[in-house]
This record gives sequence, structure tokens and C-alpha cells, in this order.
Amino acid sequence: MRGNTTLAKNRVSLGILRSGRPLLACLILLTAISGPNLCAQEREKQATPIEVKIGGYDFPPYVWMYGGQTAKGATLDLIVALNQSQSEYRFSFFPTTAKRRYLDFKQQNYDVILFESVLWGWQKLQHDATSVFMGGGEVYIALNLPGRDQNFFTDIQSKQLVGILGYHYGFASFNADEDFLRKNFAILLSNNHERNIQLVLLNRPDVAEVAVVTKSLLDNYLEKSPRVKNQLLISQVYDQTYEHRAIVRPGSPIAARQLEALINALGRSGAVERIRERWHLSNSIFESVH
Repeated sequence: MRGNTTLAKNRVSLGILRSGRPLLACLILLTAISGPNLCAQEREKQATPIEVKIGGYDFPPYVWMYGGQTAKGATLDLIVALNQSQSEYRFSFFPTTAKRRYLDFKQQNYDVILFESVLWGWQKLQHDATSVFMGGGEVYIALNLPGRDQNFFTDIQSKQLVGILGYHYGFASFNADEDFLRKNFAILLSNNHERNIQLVLLNRPDVAEVAVVTKSLLDNYLEKSPRVKNQLLISQVYDQTYEHRAIVRPGSPIAARQLEALINALGRSGAVERIRERWHLSNSIFESVH
């Protein structure tokens, strides 16, 4: 019976060819052969998530870099949460540096960077941005010596400062240019956040009287080394307060509004709050986007 059916199909095909319609016959045969394959390819295409690369540089506790490749921090946790909450996109981490992040962005080496302020040099590049999804800030720290109080931080420009290379600071009007900083301030620029705290603790005023540190980084540091807290004088005023957004490059596989919707959903689910608590992030402003 199966053989007879096949023979009948072949006769039909042969009849079409003899009737002067060879092109139609070929199309019918090709459709019969390739149709299932095309459907399978389409299903596979739909099942494959869209790749989105998220850039990050050493900016603890948002990103802690180890050896230039391995990283941990709030950004990495947020990537995990984004991947667990949906299947349309697949987010991965792309390591860069504070100075190189703009070039990598321009060269399309990554698509998105999280926990950024639009004031940190992004004005020079075409970009899109989400709404603010988290806050925070940077404070000044000094050695807690007798006679010192909050007035010690009144005239920052007169102090020997220590900061991070490539960072934008409020006291410098967010100008991160090394030559500008060294010309206008007595400042040491390093690549190690915890080392800057330790330099202040060494009581070497000719090297570091005041360090500018991310408040959430300082809180993480003091959790590990609680005895240090009494040795430090921490400013009650901020050098700057953060308005953290996600910066999205033009042509990114995910639009800023789509990413914002995913982050807002994580905020409503409590995932962002758990990340905030884990890394002592200074504050969350999800109340304004619910």
C-alpha cells in the first residue's frame, strides 16, 4: 500500500512535467522537501535569545574586578536576575576600564552599561538612557585625629586628595581629565579603592589627607573591618549623589525602554532590593517608578 502511494505521487509529478509546467513541479517538490526544515529553523530562531552585552569596570560594589576578567558585584547580580526573569534576551558581562569604557561603547564592544550617571562623560557620545533606577553617592574620609570635625572637609581644594583614575568627581565639576585634576588639585590617582582608604589610615598627609570613596563601598569595607570605623572621620556631606541609569548605545539589540521595563519588573518583584541589601547600596528609589 505504501509503495503504491509513492508510485501515485511520482505519476502526478511526471504528469505535471509532461503538461509543460516543469517550474511548478519543481516548486512543489522543493516545498515538500524543505518545508519541515524551514519550520524547524524558524522555531530554533524564535527559541534563541537575543544576546545583549553589558559593560562594566572596576567600580565596587557595583563591579569588583579581579585580574581584569573575573568580576562580582551588584552589576553581575543584576545580570543574573535579568536572565532568570525572562527568556527573550540573554545578558552577558563585558569587562572594560573606567577610561576605556567610552571607546568600547563607541566601537560597539558592548551594548549597555549599568549604574552610570549621564554626567560622567556620556554627553560626548550618542546614547539613550533609562530612567533613574537607583541612587547613592560619594563621601570624603580622613583620619579621625583629635580636634578634627566636619569643618575639616569645608575646603577640599586645600587638602591632599586621593581618588580613582578615570572617575568623575563633584569637587572637579565632573572633569575626569588627569592633567586637569593634577593641575588644579593636589591629588593622587590610583586604581585601587581599598588601597585609597588604607593610605588615609597610614597618617601620611603628604600623600593622602582625604580620600573620595563611594559610600556603599565604604560600608562594605567597614563591615569586613569594623575596627576601622572609629579611626575614620566620614563627611556628612556628599561629594556627589548618584542618579544611576542604564546607558544604552544606538543600535543596541535592546532599547532603553525595553530594558527599563525589565528592571522595573525586577524592582516590583523585590529582586533589586535584595541586590541593594547584599551590597549595601546607599538607597533605592524604586518608589518613584512603581
